[in-house]
Amino acid sequence: MMIGRITLGGAGSRQPAEASGHKWQYNRGRRRAASCLVLWLMVAVATWTPAAEPVPVGARLDPSIQFESEASTRRAASFLVDNQLADGSWGSHPAITSLAVVALANCPGTRDGVRLQAMERGADFIVDQARVDGSIANVRTSQYPVYSTAVSVLALVRLGRPADEAVVRKARRFLLAHQRTALPEDDPSHGGFSRNGPGRADLVTTQWSLEALYMTDRFARPPLSPGPREGKLADIAYRAALGFVQRCQDLDVPADTPEHGSFAYFAGPAGDGNSPAMPCSAAFLTAAGLKSLIYAGEKPEGTAATAAFAWLCRNFTTSENPGLGGVGLYTYLYTLAKALGARERVSLAIGGPGAPTGNWRTRVLRTLLGKQRGDGAWTQSEPEWGESHPVLSTAYALLAMEIALGPDP
Repeated sequence: MMIGRITLGGAGSRQPAEASGHKWQYNRGRRRAASCLVLWLMVAVATWTPAAEPVPVGARLDPSIQFESEASTRRAASFLVDNQLADGSWGSHPAITSLAVVALANCPGTRDGVRLQAMERGADFIVDQARVDGSIANVRTSQYPVYSTAVSVLALVRLGRPADEAVVRKARRFLLAHQRTALPEDDPSHGGFSRNGPGRADLVTTQWSLEALYMTDRFARPPLSPGPREGKLADIAYRAALGFVQRCQDLDVPADTPEHGSFAYFAGPAGDGNSPAMPCSAAFLTAAGLKSLIYAGEKPEGTAATAAFAWLCRNFTTSENPGLGGVGLYTYLYTLAKALGARERVSLAIGGPGAPTGNWRTRVLRTLLGKQRGDGAWTQSEPEWGESHPVLSTAYALLAMEIALGPDP
């Protein structure tokens, strides 16, 4: 998806698995599975269709990898701070700024005054881009308001500044108002989100919108909501979004075929392919789909989530964005880590099987360590998905590394 000249990839009361307390913050905590659970997972993985490069099962991170990765995140954080613009933004866009702010906020280690100041200035820039209708988009271009609002909300939620609560509430209402629920239920776009509001709903915008709604769900529940109405409306929105996400998934083919469980950019017969403006790998879309299923309320052992996870296991790799080589690599690695991490946390919270722990994290970390520049940044020559812009690539790579590292030391 293009933003200016930059492409971005990339029922009942809910307590977000990535939020804790009254601070609206991501909980990147990772619980260790009991030995019987690990054994169950190993047996389960073994029963799936054999893969050339399956998601590996392993133990905790090797201390040397963890130490090297934490040093890497600090260099990356310094690069982001050094490349913040005078107006407090990164890339002069609230969505890119939001990714950088969350990456800085999640960075392991001591949060020094310079980094805290950079995060505050970034959040101030995002708030300044908020509009009367609740959207948060670049004031000069007004481009992709739904997409931009969804991503921008994440930084304000992560910092949890009381003064930003009104902006977050309005942004949440804006997203709900632009969900494609006025369409007939048999319309492929019903329940999804389109980057511009009207138009055909797509999985990429929907995954960000669902995450923003999930992370702000507490505002629809008592005591932050005065009555049950907002909660009921939120549950209706989750169910509609879940239907859209499931329509993006290919479950009609036999389970032993390579496509079974994968996702496409649009919903419809076999997903109707990808966006012509943004060719996406099935691996990136399937990770986005798995993450979206979890945020929309499907349990990890549900049919759709199980099929998506099995597909990722059969096609697991961190060396490329499958089918596209280096294009969108950092967006893909972030989405992959986000999906596997979210599945693991939710599964363990409800006493079910989680994502294989350990080595998928190591593989993500090793790949990123091997591609980081001396100045702490990541970038690449391919301009697609905006990853030739080092700030965007660095934000995605740093976020992926932070998820793979697990909890702060």
